[in-house]
Amino acid sequence: MSCVSSSFGILVLSIVLFRSRHDPTIKRRADGKSSSLNAVRGHVLKPIRRAMTSIGRFAIKSQDADCPPHVITIFIAAAVEMGMPEMTVEEFEKLWENRVVSKHERFRSRVCADNNKYFEVMDNFQVANNVNQSLNELRNKAEFIRCIEELSTSYLDVSKRMWEAKIYTGPMGSSGAIDCNRAKSLIKDGYDRESVVLFRVHHALVDGVSLGVVVGDLCDESEELNRLVWRKVKEIEQRKKAPKSLSEKAGIWLFLFLYYVLGSIRAMTLQLWHMFVSTNPFDDIMERSNIPAGLRSTAWRSVASVEEARKIGKSAAKMVSLNDVFVACVASAIQKQLEKHKQDSNNGTNLASILSQINICVPVHLSGGIMLPGQSLGNNIGAFVAAIPLLSASNASSRSRRAHLIKVSSILKGWKSTPASRIGWMVAKLASDYAPTIFAKIVLKKANAQAVAIVSNIRGFPFTVHLNGRPVEVVSAFLPLPSGIPICIVIQSYAGAMSFTVEADRRAVPDVEIFADWMMEEYNLLKRESATPLKTSL
Repeated sequence: MSCVSSSFGILVLSIVLFRSRHDPTIKRRADGKSSSLNAVRGHVLKPIRRAMTSIGRFAIKSQDADCPPHVITIFIAAAVEMGMPEMTVEEFEKLWENRVVSKHERFRSRVCADNNKYFEVMDNFQVANNVNQSLNELRNKAEFIRCIEELSTSYLDVSKRMWEAKIYTGPMGSSGAIDCNRAKSLIKDGYDRESVVLFRVHHALVDGVSLGVVVGDLCDESEELNRLVWRKVKEIEQRKKAPKSLSEKAGIWLFLFLYYVLGSIRAMTLQLWHMFVSTNPFDDIMERSNIPAGLRSTAWRSVASVEEARKIGKSAAKMVSLNDVFVACVASAIQKQLEKHKQDSNNGTNLASILSQINICVPVHLSGGIMLPGQSLGNNIGAFVAAIPLLSASNASSRSRRAHLIKVSSILKGWKSTPASRIGWMVAKLASDYAPTIFAKIVLKKANAQAVAIVSNIRGFPFTVHLNGRPVEVVSAFLPLPSGIPICIVIQSYAGAMSFTVEADRRAVPDVEIFADWMMEEYNLLKRESATPLKTSL
């Protein structure tokens, strides 16, 4: 989900107050259960229709016909103990039917052919139509990468299905989904095989947080995960109910005023500035490239523990978050990619100079990344575009690198202190509900504000989960590339470990493995320098 233009928000805010969310001419049952298509008094009952979320519809309306679909692609890699059976397509179908489809109606839905504002629940839905198993074992990581890229870019007819899954099995570490060092350790522990589920779902159906809920429901520990969510919600409610003094209440009202009134003015002003002043250095590179449009390249890396990454941030300043550390790493990798294009005389690119800053889009889940058990899935996501400074190669000392990280953190914190992501969500909703398709596409492209990358942060499960007794070693996601943004990075945690994925337009990033190495290089430099105390001047 890209950032949509905050500048349109105030102009059209009043419209949404007078618009009914649902079409009153279409009747839907409220019990969430499938209707029967059997004849009743000589009539055939119409299929159930459910209103699609505005952001979900925006994902469909803003999609270009000649570009890859707006799908989220994930893989789940589980270790198989010696002598135990691997995951079969029949086993996965049964798990998905009992643990996901039975709970979430929309996973047996499709987009209505005559009105894309609605899902149509299929009474004759068969999980087997959406799942298949590879007959050949994966031989290496390169082969698995081709499978991911093919699945994330191939056409998906949402009028027939909204998701697809494919099962792969093979020797431990053969797909590359599980890190090589971890695979060696698992083999020593008696796990000699792996089962990998490769899955894609259209963004119209769910966002990243909702998809995380689905993966949790699929796992054996779903009840324990639900209890953790309820515990977190109760902690938040208790803090809200805590008695407050008059001065504390006044402080809250002052914060709300600054956040919604002054923050909105600041957010829209900066958004307009980015839209009309900023430039995307990859535009010219991609236009001159001989690589066909629409091709994607993917990579992923296991980084370190969550605690280590958090410690690196705190060593620079208390306010620096874990996400800030990785945004700084992304900025460094983008700068090196631009320098590589500048040095490459064969691509015809003439970059006179590397920019001093780049725009990065940061998605934000509006409920804080928390979904209650039983809550309806959907899309509740906004975004903002922040101008991130680049660190000059000639000034990349320990002190300047830390100062750069602090600057990145300060910029991101400034944007989070405004309702920019909520305004973006509102404008996407208005463009989806009221604007023609061509306008929705224009809004998406213009409102990206020349961003060169999306950096999304997905909080995973705090402990190892299992698929029918098999320990899940890796859960990795790849987000779709919206029009005009050539790079997408997902920062994710799972069982106390950090990892990231990269999906990029091949014209902008010809070798995504090198790009991922650049991110790791910057991370390791920050790690090394975090162990060195900062010198203070007397």
